[in-house]
Amino acid sequence: MAFAGLRCRAPAVFGSDDAMTSRPLTIRPAHQIPEGDLRAVIASAFDMPRSAAWFDWKHRDAPWGPSTGLVALDDRGAVGARILMPWHLSVGAEQVRAWRATEASTVPRAQGQGIFSRLNRQLMESLRGDEPALIFSTPNSNSRLGYAKLGWSVFPVVRHQYEFHPVVGRRARLQHGDDLIDGHWDEPSDAITTQWTSDSLRWRIDRRSGNAYEVSALSDADLPNGVVYRVIRRGPMRILLLVALWGTPATRRTLVHSVAADRRTPVVLRTRPPAERSRRYSELAVFVSGDWDRLGVDPRLPQAWDLSFCDVESLL
Repeated sequence: MAFAGLRCRAPAVFGSDDAMTSRPLTIRPAHQIPEGDLRAVIASAFDMPRSAAWFDWKHRDAPWGPSTGLVALDDRGAVGARILMPWHLSVGAEQVRAWRATEASTVPRAQGQGIFSRLNRQLMESLRGDEPALIFSTPNSNSRLGYAKLGWSVFPVVRHQYEFHPVVGRRARLQHGDDLIDGHWDEPSDAITTQWTSDSLRWRIDRRSGNAYEVSALSDADLPNGVVYRVIRRGPMRILLLVALWGTPATRRTLVHSVAADRRTPVVLRTRPPAERSRRYSELAVFVSGDWDRLGVDPRLPQAWDLSFCDVESLL
């Protein structure tokens, strides 16, 4: 599947604010740029390698279609990128087609020239014809102020906590394997959630993401249940990070305790219900245009969302 093109006008050329320190920039659709150059910009900005396999997984093989985006170039080549991934959300039975903004990248030699703002403004303008439109992102400490200056709403949305689970004592019998995702189900929600299905979860845990996710379930439970997780380290401590969890409340409690004991991870990191407060949280940045009254929620408010680590963990 090809990298998607973005509906936009002819390439935009921005003059320098300071000819002594900045070069004129040209903005082009990302699909017009060699993939290797695009990956190099992303890798340089995040100071980590980005392989062709990773790029295919995230931006070509994603469950809701290929990504689109814009790239900034000066006379020496690509210096910045902004990529949008199609993302399917839901509010109750209503489906919402949205965009997830990722890979906000500026190479070190071009930082401080307003490239982040320029790329985002042009993307926002290109989507104004799709009414109503929604773009969301998970900002970091470097980008959250930039989003706020652009008029996006920025707020805490995925609250999480650490729990202690003894790794000794009785535990239920478990089964393991990616095929257990076939039993995945989510309870309906009146908040904005991602439409995770068994197929989209398979994409989510693909090894090309760079993370080693595992799937487990109780062997003797009467109803479908399961958990997607990975083991992370904080110094000498092994921590069980819960990415997705399904089943009845009692089944989920038994499942988490049993997996923690089986994997010898006395500490579990999990999300908390949206209504509960926590000092630990991930943030969301949201841009909307158009009329959202028909959905009965305002995406610019934190209480409108119900997300989990499946939505934010390692998907910046």
